[in-house]
Amino acid sequence: MSRIRTARCLAVIAVIAVVSAASVCAQTPTAERKQTPTAQAQAQPAATGTLTGPDDPNPTRPDPDVGEAKQRAPLPPPRLKIDLLLVGSFTLGATSIPWGNITAIEDTAAMSQSNGRCVFAYRYATRNQGVMASVATQNRIRLDLQNGPLLASSPLPALAPGASGGSSGKLVLSPGESMLYVHADGAALNAESDEANNLRRVRVTVKGDCR
Repeated sequence: MSRIRTARCLAVIAVIAVVSAASVCAQTPTAERKQTPTAQAQAQPAATGTLTGPDDPNPTRPDPDVGEAKQRAPLPPPRLKIDLLLVGSFTLGATSIPWGNITAIEDTAAMSQSNGRCVFAYRYATRNQGVMASVATQNRIRLDLQNGPLLASSPLPALAPGASGGSSGKLVLSPGESMLYVHADGAALNAESDEANNLRRVRVTVKGDCR
């Protein structure tokens, strides 16, 4: 009988022990898992300069965030198709001188002579080989240099495409050699597609003393 009681007591003790252990486990807080600190992203500087994203239609335009307004390059003016050209030859007195040539002329061919100077009549032609009409202007003749002393100036009327106009007048030369620079549109009133063909020259030697 005592053995049975002993066994019962042991069983009760075991049950009590199990219940106590379960109660202790239920009351014990679980260890909190520490969070590993993550590296904070470094602050990025504000974007400046030019936008180069794939959605930007003009990757080199100024960035509007830095206060620069987008500007378009100005369009060039339309190219005008006026083109004045000296044609034919230069006539001095009764002598026709092809452009770029050298000639000698006697003082007796002059219209008049006085105090060592001869007065010659001259004429030449200018053509508008462009496709637009030119405006009226002045043709000029200068001595010895492209921008040398002005010897003569004559009006050139407005010329339709393909039309030609004559220039004529009087030219005073001294005995000896003179280089004549003839400028079509010497007043520079026409915007031309080719300005390089507006200038021609001839070299003239006046023989005699022009007295």
